[in-house]
Amino acid sequence: MFSEPHEDNLLWLKFNVEDPFIDQWVITESSYTFQGKHKPIHIHDVLSQDRFTPFRHKIHVIELDRNTNFEYEIGFKELLKRKVKRWLNEHKGRDYELVPYAEHAGFHAEITQRQACVAYLRAHYSPRDIVIACDADEIFDFNEGKIELLEQMLAAHPTPFYIRRLIFCYDYDNQTERIRYVPIARLKDFEKRTVQSVKHPGIQNIAEVKCEKTLVFEYTFCFSKEAIARKLASFAHVTDLDERALDFCLANNVSLINPGKIGEKYRADKENFYTTVELDAHNAPAFLRRNADRLKTGVVSPDYLANRKQNRLEQ
Repeated sequence: MFSEPHEDNLLWLKFNVEDPFIDQWVITESSYTFQGKHKPIHIHDVLSQDRFTPFRHKIHVIELDRNTNFEYEIGFKELLKRKVKRWLNEHKGRDYELVPYAEHAGFHAEITQRQACVAYLRAHYSPRDIVIACDADEIFDFNEGKIELLEQMLAAHPTPFYIRRLIFCYDYDNQTERIRYVPIARLKDFEKRTVQSVKHPGIQNIAEVKCEKTLVFEYTFCFSKEAIARKLASFAHVTDLDERALDFCLANNVSLINPGKIGEKYRADKENFYTTVELDAHNAPAFLRRNADRLKTGVVSPDYLANRKQNRLEQ
């Protein structure tokens, strides 16, 4: 999926890393944000940049012009679960999070956009062809002999199977300890399952295949501060983050949160604290290492460790 012009560096990195092993990139973009606000289709202007010339012949774009956010209706079971959680919170002292209705609508729009590629894939590819469902910021590195590892996995395991991705946030050398997975699937795997259910099956349904090398990298929120704020205003999650909160998170190099909500549970979770690292063959594709200076966002404070100590963030 593609959303905004500030994702252009991610696409450029993605195409350069993946190009030797990809037959086609299928990109979906909607004329509405996941929060239901109208926007232009940006992908064609982005791809008109000269640096994308070597890749344009391998790109197929699917445009959506429906405000699917406004089409969402909450189901009876979801409504009942919400009422039960609210009652338990009020009368039994529980602490269930009640996701805003607007966030459900946002994810409905995201799921619809993700699913928009399936009809095209079925018309142009065979059931056993490999389909990797991913976002623009998820980059697959099969270079330097890694394609052989993927082929071994495909020969030994039924699809879909899942491999862990190494996740960076705010900058391309700013590593997190998040544990997340991406699916390797064949087109036939989408016959009875949606793209969303294959990509996000729930942790209990993930058939993980371990790999000795890192094959997948994610670069989430690797933008300027202004672009991060723009993404927060347009993606599926409903957030109360403002500019002050964003400044705090970048100054302390922590996951996005309103500072007033930081408690012991947040401090105890190592996934919330990021670390700037030196890039090497294990934690970065070769193309990124060669172009790190060109891609670097520089939004994280170099004094983030001192800031964390001053703000008493880590236990």
